[in-house]
Amino acid sequence: MARRDRARPRGQRRAVVRPVATLRPRRLTLAALRVSRSTLHAVQRALVIGLALAVLALFVAGIAEQRWKEAGLRREVAAQTAQLDAARQRNDALRGKLAAASPAAYRAYVEDTARRELNLGYPDETTVLVQWHDAPGGAAATPTAASPSPAPAAAAPRTATNWHAWLDFLLGR
Repeated sequence: MARRDRARPRGQRRAVVRPVATLRPRRLTLAALRVSRSTLHAVQRALVIGLALAVLALFVAGIAEQRWKEAGLRREVAAQTAQLDAARQRNDALRGKLAAASPAAYRAYVEDTARRELNLGYPDETTVLVQWHDAPGGAAATPTAASPSPAPAAAAPRTATNWHAWLDFLLGR
């Protein structure tokens, strides 16, 4: 008897009929899928290109995020620089005022204000109070040069201090 296996071409398999009870699922292999090597290489190339594009996209996203943060920090630096410039200008203005304000000028200002607004003076000075009266006929009197007010003849001589002069003026002496 000649074997039938030898009569078949080399790449073909002999069909085996098995009973239904003994059928098992076959394992999925490349040979079972009948995928050619060129198709497999094309899939591999597509996966590598896809992975490279994903890495490139992440790289570009990282660069964009860094630029975004850099722009925010630059805006913050610009705001802080503007505040610093304003503080420097205030500082320069205050330094100018400090340089202009000498102790002698301040003392002269205080003395002038005390004399003009508070009618104060030094202890050895005589304070003169001017009493303005309305002129007869209802016309207001024109101010004249300050002259010492006449001292009451009945009053006892006192030391000339400002508060005594005010007391005399208020009591009508």
